[in-house]
Amino acid sequence: IESIRCGKLSGMSAQVGPFSSAACIPIRKKGKVFGALLLGKDDVNVINGEEKLLLEELGEDVTFAIDAIETEAEKETAETGLEMSEERFRMVADFTHDWEYWLDPEGKCVYVSPSCERITGYRAEEFEADPYLLVAITRECEKKQIARHLEEEFSISTTCHLDYGIITRAGEERDISHYCQAVFGEDGGFLGRYVSNRDITERKN
Repeated sequence: IESIRCGKLSGMSAQVGPFSSAACIPIRKKGKVFGALLLGKDDVNVINGEEKLLLEELGEDVTFAIDAIETEAEKETAETGLEMSEERFRMVADFTHDWEYWLDPEGKCVYVSPSCERITGYRAEEFEADPYLLVAITRECEKKQIARHLEEEFSISTTCHLDYGIITRAGEERDISHYCQAVFGEDGGFLGRYVSNRDITERKN
C-alpha cells in the first residue's frame, strides 16, 4: 500500500478529488497487479499502521474474490467445452453402422451406440445396466473365450481382434468381428476400452 499526500499522484495527471491524503491498494489477479483501490482521507495525516493492515486485508479479500470468480468462469468454460466435445462424440458414434461401446476401467458400459439394437436386439440402456450381458449373449461355446478376453486383456495397450458368435434377442445366431483398444487420458491414466463390433454373418455364410 502506498500512502500519498495529495496534490497529484505520481504517473497520474488528475487531482485525487477533495482529499488531502490517500492510500493506493493494489488489486491482483493470479499474482499480477491489474488495478488498484484508492482510499482518500480529508486530513493530511497519512494512513496509520492499523489502517494499513486493514487495507491490506481488504486488498487480499478483493483479490481472492476476483480469482474465485475467474476460476469459476474458467471452470464453466471448460465444462461447456467438455459438453460440446461429448455432443460431437455422440453425433459421430450414434450414427456409426457398427455396434460400438466404451467400457470404463471397472468394465462397465459408459456408452453403447444405438446400432447395438439392430445387431443384437438389445437396447443400449440394457447393456449399460447389465455389464454381464456382453458375455450372456455370446454363443455358449465361446463364452469362456470372451470372458477371459475381457478379464486378461482388458488393460493391455495393443489392439485386440477376435471373431465370435452371439445369440440375438430373437434367438438368431450372428457372427461378430470384434476389435478393441485401450483408451488413455492426456495424463496417461487408463480410461477403459473402446470396442467396435461388426456383424459379419453374411460374410461367414
